[in-house]
Amino acid sequence: MITDQDINKLAKVFATKDDLQSMESNIRRDMATKDDLQSMESNIRHDMATKDDITEIKQDMKRFATKDDLKRFANKEDVRDIVKESTESIVEGVRIIIDMLGETSNKTEQNTEEVQGHRIAIGDHEERIRLLEQPSQI
Repeated sequence: MITDQDINKLAKVFATKDDLQSMESNIRRDMATKDDLQSMESNIRHDMATKDDITEIKQDMKRFATKDDLKRFANKEDVRDIVKESTESIVEGVRIIIDMLGETSNKTEQNTEEVQGHRIAIGDHEERIRLLEQPSQI
């Protein structure tokens, strides 16, 4: 036969009706109700993007440059090529100017030598004219 002591021991080992009722109230407190889920749903809908929001974002994105747009602009390589071409062109121009100056210098030297030769000839002619213009002393 079961004694009160046995019942007390069993009450310690197994859950009683009171234990189950208190557990049920705790579980109900921890679980979401229909109202809780509806308020969460409205909050989620409020935070989510709508079709209009997505359309607006797409329109905003059209204002930014695309890869194709960026390809139309000069990049570092293009700038390097332009600088290289410009430098080569300038160097070639300087070489042409140096050659022209060399030719001009050579012609100037030739003219200077020719002028010196003419001066010598003029000097000789002046000396002869002076001798001819002197009265003869014979």
